[in-house]
Amino acid sequence: MINKNMKKIFVFAIVLLVIAPFVNAFGVSSPYWEEKPLAMYPGQTNDLQLQLQNMVGSEEMKFTASVVEGADIAKLTDKETVYSVPLGRKDVKVNLKVEVPETAQLYGNYNIKVQFKQIAEEQGGAVGLSGSVIQTIPVVIKSEEELGPQPIVAPQEEDKSRSFLPLVILALIVIALIALLSIPLLRKK
Repeated sequence: MINKNMKKIFVFAIVLLVIAPFVNAFGVSSPYWEEKPLAMYPGQTNDLQLQLQNMVGSEEMKFTASVVEGADIAKLTDKETVYSVPLGRKDVKVNLKVEVPETAQLYGNYNIKVQFKQIAEEQGGAVGLSGSVIQTIPVVIKSEEELGPQPIVAPQEEDKSRSFLPLVILALIVIALIALLSIPLLRKK
């Protein structure tokens, strides 16, 4: 019985060690998301900012950015598209320009997807593992009369909460590991 539990704990520990490098608190915040799309009229141009953050871990992270969907209406405007995000920072800005064509259909929809790929540091000649995050910005086309003057919108705190998902996952894994370790101790009593 104890031998079986030890095998389970060992397998669980191996899985935890394998997935641990993929858990980080890198995040992207945007002033627009599915429930709050960017509303624009045909012919309008809008500059907006995404913000990168690196709140947990032990080192700086570097990412390359590219528009992987919606490049016909959006482009990154920073001279350099490699972004360095120091540990503890949540305000590294990524500038994006959105230009809706004059011929855009009213009430049409676009999706802009910006991908951030982590640049893996090579260690001792080995290729490191890296991940990526895609930030989606939905765009809805409305009439100029409907929209009126548009205020500049700062990133919302609500959207930033997505970057804490890895921490929640890590906490659940730790709780499960503690529970598995305590089962043999409880059965002995």
